[in-house]
Amino acid sequence: MTKLSVLHKEVLKKIENENYSLKESKYLSKKDVLFAEKLFLTNKELDKNKLKEIFASERDIFGIEIDRFLKSKVDARVIPLDQIKIELVNAFRDIVENYADCQILASALQHQKDNETFLIVTADKKDLNPNNYEYVKSYGILKDYKFPELHNLCFKN
Repeated sequence: MTKLSVLHKEVLKKIENENYSLKESKYLSKKDVLFAEKLFLTNKELDKNKLKEIFASERDIFGIEIDRFLKSKVDARVIPLDQIKIELVNAFRDIVENYADCQILASALQHQKDNETFLIVTADKKDLNPNNYEYVKSYGILKDYKFPELHNLCFKN
């Protein structure tokens, strides 16, 4: 939600001032810049106030969809960020490039320790692909942990 809000704000800045450079924005990643530029080109002819309304509506709908997903598809939330063991995050960091993925995995492992095996669902093609997940499970100090079952939507029929 925060990322979407930032994208919208940056596009609105560009609409207010066409000389504003999305590429030089300190708030957008390189990938986000490409998306923001497309969003700008698609909407540059719209009235700024109308576009603000459209963007606000998109964020509302997105928020509702996230809430619906969490209420209907998620059985349990795992360990909160501030309670994740940093040594676990760092162990994953040796193998997994994405820091957020390391936090997710560490949180899942901590939760898994005292619970029945549960299912972790992802659509990650890179760090959490099935082969990499199997490698992570057998890596160093991590091999003694009980891992949740992985269901990767990108690799299932």
